[in-house]
Amino acid sequence: MNLTEIVGAQWDNVVGWVIGPDVIESWPTYYPDLPVNPILTPAAQRTSARLAGECIKESAIEGLAREKLGQQFFAGDPLADPSWAAAAQEQTPAPLPADMPVFIAQGTADTVVLPWPNAMVQEQWCDAASSISVLWMGGISHQAAATTSGPSAVAWIADRFAGRPAGRTCDVPPPVPAEPPAS
Repeated sequence: MNLTEIVGAQWDNVVGWVIGPDVIESWPTYYPDLPVNPILTPAAQRTSARLAGECIKESAIEGLAREKLGQQFFAGDPLADPSWAAAAQEQTPAPLPADMPVFIAQGTADTVVLPWPNAMVQEQWCDAASSISVLWMGGISHQAAATTSGPSAVAWIADRFAGRPAGRTCDVPPPVPAEPPAS
């Protein structure tokens, strides 16, 4: 997952309210010098800790309501702050060596974990000779991705335990461009 691309594309919408509180409450534990309050709106400063402790469904419902009211979680793109940009870059996994296979399932209709950043990951990791298998699920949303990809993921894991080699899907291009959509 390419966090810098996803955060850059998602900070100013409802996803900020859903995932932002968890990031704000957890990352400063690992990166104690991250400035938190300057990147948050006043409403986010008041509610972040509570939202991080709630089920993601409740955070999403509140985020949808706040978005309808014109409220944002982040005061601006958090990656405009060099320390947050560095932390996001550090939390973005580098391509794995060929002997460490990875499986990614991505819905093309996902509006939370956007498909184009994972198309970038597929291309970058394939170029780095990683053993990557990407299951692209046409028309599948974020909410339906787990149940749709579950059987394939279980079969992929079972093959690893059975000692069967992992395939690579590098010969199959992503169904979406590996770049942000034109605005």
